[in-house]
Amino acid sequence: MQNLISTAARGRLADVASARATLHAARAVLFDLDGTLIRTDEVIDGARDILSAFGDRAMILSNNSSETEEALSERLARSGLEVASRRIVLAGVETVRITASRWPRARAMMLASDKMVALARTLCLTVTDDSPDVVLVARTTAFDYEMLTRAANAVRSGAAFIVANPDLRHPGAAGRLVPETGALAAAIAAASGHEPTYVFGKPQPELFHAALARLGLAPDQVVMVGDNPTTDGAGASRLGIPHILLSEELPLRALVA
Repeated sequence: MQNLISTAARGRLADVASARATLHAARAVLFDLDGTLIRTDEVIDGARDILSAFGDRAMILSNNSSETEEALSERLARSGLEVASRRIVLAGVETVRITASRWPRARAMMLASDKMVALARTLCLTVTDDSPDVVLVARTTAFDYEMLTRAANAVRSGAAFIVANPDLRHPGAAGRLVPETGALAAAIAAASGHEPTYVFGKPQPELFHAALARLGLAPDQVVMVGDNPTTDGAGASRLGIPHILLSEELPLRALVA
């Protein structure tokens, strides 16, 4: 299947028809979340229809690093978007799982939501600010100067610096931006003088591999639909996954037959 990348003046009927044909030929479709299906809790036009049309062929592949699959599935359902938790792959969850696998029973400083902290504990990480082996950074609205100070000093002292995704922001409701994990990590890197040890999330391959493994499909059997060329587009391209990038010329609603 051919990669379909929307650029200015390319939202013609032929492109829409090709995008629809590519989607319907795929055995599964990977959808980005923020900016593609929702903006915070604001549902993007066409999201309900396209998820309903693809049903179990649809999977969300998101750099969300604050929620679990179950919590996100429930939140989306309240907005009328029905996606089972087994059809959701999230950067935060995968990062915690990978960290627990690579650093079993490690002492982890968690700059993360309560849900990510709870997940870390269930995976036998010791959540502590005292001499941590790793500093794991995900999206948290509790980030403050004291947290920055603790994290920067821990990284400077040799703790592995793990970042759930590189995003600096994602689209919010009413045109507002929402600061993201990458912005928090950038502050820690600047203060500590150390770049992250590992950065997960799109465009890195781990989320894509997790989705493909769950689906039991090869890269050329799925399609990625997203709005960000540096994460959705670049990540899909690296693995040979066909992708469609949405824009004003090719909005989500245009893909709904």
